[in-house]
Amino acid sequence: MSKRINSRIYVIDFLKLFSRLEYICGNVDLQLEHALKLTTRDLKHIDGLLIDSIPQMYNLIRTFPKYETVSFCYDIFRHSDMLETQLPVFISRFMKNTMRKLILNNVYINSTDLQSIFKQCPKLTCLSLHSNLDMRFQDNFNERSEKRPPYFDLSHIPQNRIEHLYLNGKMFLGVDKCIESSHFSLQELCLQCGGLTIGDVLTKISNVEFPKLRILKLFGHDIINDDAATCMWINLYKSCPNLEHVAITKLFKEVECQTLMDHCKKLKKIEVDGFENDNCLDICRFILY
Repeated sequence: MSKRINSRIYVIDFLKLFSRLEYICGNVDLQLEHALKLTTRDLKHIDGLLIDSIPQMYNLIRTFPKYETVSFCYDIFRHSDMLETQLPVFISRFMKNTMRKLILNNVYINSTDLQSIFKQCPKLTCLSLHSNLDMRFQDNFNERSEKRPPYFDLSHIPQNRIEHLYLNGKMFLGVDKCIESSHFSLQELCLQCGGLTIGDVLTKISNVEFPKLRILKLFGHDIINDDAATCMWINLYKSCPNLEHVAITKLFKEVECQTLMDHCKKLKKIEVDGFENDNCLDICRFILY
C-alpha cells in the first residue's frame, strides 16, 4: 500500500511541472485528492478517475473549469439514491457546455434523465456504462433504491449523437436501438455484455451501415458462430468500410477473413480467439494482430 501511495505522489510531482496539462491518459491510478494538487487549470480529463458524490465532482470542476468528463461509481456504503436524482440537475447547471464523456459505473439513471442529459449537452459524444454490480451488495442496493432497478435503458438516445460507446455488463435494454440510432456517427463500439446480448444486437444491426466506425470490440463467452451467424458477421463487416481494429472473442472463419480484406481496406489490427484454418493466416498476413 505504501509503495502505491508513494508512486502516486511521484506522479503528481511530475505532473505539476506541466502548467497547461489537458489530458492524463493511461494507468495512472490517481485519486481526487491527488488530482486537485495539479497546477494546471486547463485539465479536461483523467483516465480512471471515478467520483462517488456530487460534492466531489463539484470540487473537481471548480478546480478545473474546462473538465469534460463526468465519471461516477457506485458506493456500496451509500443508502440513498441522491446521486442518481441530483446528477441530471448538476450536469444541466454546471457542465452542459463542457461535458463530452459520461461514465457511469453501477450508477443507474433512468431513460428520461439520460435522454435529457444528451439534449442539454451538445458536446456529449462518448457514453461508457458499467452494469456489473457485485451480487454481495445487491441487498444494500435494493435498500437504498427500490424504485430504481439496476439496469440502463438506452432506447431513447438522440440520433447520431454517440461517437464512442462502451457497455460492460448484462443489465442493458435497447442496446440495438441505441446502436442503430447512432449508426452514422459511431466511431468506436465496445460491448462486453455477454454472448446472448451480443447475439441479439448482431441480429438487428448486421444490415445497418456504419460509415465512420473505426474500432469494433465485442467480448462474450458464448458469442454465436454458426452458419446463420456467419452471414450476419459478413454483412456487418461489409457495412464498416473504415474499420481499423477488430477484436471479437470468437473463431474467425476463412470467409470472414476474406470479407475483411475485401471490404475493410484500412484494417490494421485483428484480435480473435483463433482462426478456422491456416488459410486465414495467409489471407490476413498483411495485418498486424
